[in-house]
Amino acid sequence: MTPLRVFQAVAQKMVQATESVAGVMKIATQTQVSAGVDDSSVVTPKKLRAGFKASINANGYMAFPTWMGGLIIQWGTSQSDANGNGSLTFPMAYPSEFYGIWYGDASGSISGVNAIGTLAYSKTGVTFGVRQVASTAGTLSAFFWLSIGK
Repeated sequence: MTPLRVFQAVAQKMVQATESVAGVMKIATQTQVSAGVDDSSVVTPKKLRAGFKASINANGYMAFPTWMGGLIIQWGTSQSDANGNGSLTFPMAYPSEFYGIWYGDASGSISGVNAIGTLAYSKTGVTFGVRQVASTAGTLSAFFWLSIGK
């Protein structure tokens, strides 16, 4: 048998793999992975991770790849000035949309509850105001924040 005949015989036995048939698979392109509609190609770990970014710190973020919607979640801590005002810059700018920000009091004060509100916002950060409710203390306040966008 010639090498050509051996190759032809092997080629005839090779079939496209499916969920129930062992065989040969084609590696998906990044475009196919992003589109998410091809069910006959496989995804490599590198392509699966493409676009995922994270900075796991006190002020950090987690950015999901476009094939997962491109959602970005960011978090951190901040503090107002003595007048209860301030601004914070997100660890990374939102490329297209800022959906919202949520605050949580981190002052540790038992003398009052802080009300924290957004005065202005952009894709890069917010300005905020802090007011203490039922307190004899000043308005200087520390807080946690969580924001979402894409």
